[in-house]
Amino acid sequence: MANNQSTSAEQKPATIAIVGGGIVGLVFAMAVKRHCGITCEIYEKATKFYDEEDELTEGDWELTSIGIRRWKLQKVLFQAAVGMGIPFHFCKATKDVIIRDDGLIDVLFEDGSQRTTQLLFGCDGAHSKDCEVMAGDATSLEYTGVTCLMGIAENCPVKQKGISFPSSHTSGCHAVYFPTGPNEQCFQVHWPIPVEQANSGNWGNLTDTMSKKECRALAKRLKRDGWHPRFFIEPLNHVTHAVRVGFALMKPSLKKWSYGKNKRVVLVGNAAHPPVPYIGQGAQMGIEDAGTMAWLLKKLCVDSKGNFTLENFGKAVELYEKIRIPRTSHISECSEEMGKMQELRGDVDARDSLEFMIQGEVMMNGALPIMFQGVSHHYQKSVDRELRKFELEEQRNVVSAYMPGVLEPSDGERKRNAKKEEEEMREAFEAMMYGTVAGQ
Repeated sequence: MANNQSTSAEQKPATIAIVGGGIVGLVFAMAVKRHCGITCEIYEKATKFYDEEDELTEGDWELTSIGIRRWKLQKVLFQAAVGMGIPFHFCKATKDVIIRDDGLIDVLFEDGSQRTTQLLFGCDGAHSKDCEVMAGDATSLEYTGVTCLMGIAENCPVKQKGISFPSSHTSGCHAVYFPTGPNEQCFQVHWPIPVEQANSGNWGNLTDTMSKKECRALAKRLKRDGWHPRFFIEPLNHVTHAVRVGFALMKPSLKKWSYGKNKRVVLVGNAAHPPVPYIGQGAQMGIEDAGTMAWLLKKLCVDSKGNFTLENFGKAVELYEKIRIPRTSHISECSEEMGKMQELRGDVDARDSLEFMIQGEVMMNGALPIMFQGVSHHYQKSVDRELRKFELEEQRNVVSAYMPGVLEPSDGERKRNAKKEEEEMREAFEAMMYGTVAGQ
């Protein structure tokens, strides 16, 4: 059901429209279909789905992933979504979003078409048009000063057996290399470039010619720097596809992810919280967002007869923001700290003591504890915990309205509640430090 057909304002309004057909948009659409029985409509600005076998020409706007080979996951998700009957529209770049007086939302596209919907979810990435329209000048993307060349190398003489994090004190470069298949590996080489030299117009997918040219130039630089020729330079000579990107953070970070009458325009994934990649949690945070929002819709917006209703949608969004904003902020802070540590490893004065500390952490924990942050979270448990609090509060409000003062806790209850809160704080601290999950 993937198509390029025009949309009309005369159609019956969609229940849910999703702008952005990447990993997060696809996951969210399928989760809503499964949990709520609602068929979302996906609108994607790319011209087609990028397949590795396709030849990429400079200037093409493809629906693709950067970094590791997530395109395979994305392709599987795309095929699954289409198989579930989810409409997927290519060539639909958002031009504007208009919230009407009646609460409906008009999404205007660059090709002149538009779509009216009851709910709009912006899953369109760091350069989200939904975020730009809704948040306005309240926030902007700020370049971090680090540019990265990411690529895939095939048939290298030396196979990567695990992940490695080399760094250099002469040029400030640091990198990560890891296998992505039996005969291929991914490399990501980061180096500082001042904002005036970053040239963001050159960020994005590189053609085959440009990939090889950029990697040859980088290989010469690393060779002069003294990087190991077989382990770290040879992969650059076997590049098959590369991406050049500058990392940016949203400054200031968004305090809310929902907009309009009854909060019916909602941001999901990188549209709400663009990541830096040092602990590899960009897509993961977006998937958690999608799962959290879909689970909240199931719990609060599907009635006992299985009908989807918007009566409690505002509460669902309120809990979504309450759960996800602190979580993604914490992961972003961890990722920034990891990036700073990588840069510090190139400092001659700090390098030896830092390497000793890293080796000790890995020996004790199997990896750096900061890398456990992504796996120490269960989004459904977070939702269910907040829903229990919400239900208890609702019950207390009802009882208090008829019997004021009757629910005031006794001294014993206060002590039990304080002890329970202390235990929850301890569990949260252990999860943060050691990557453990309560009950596992």
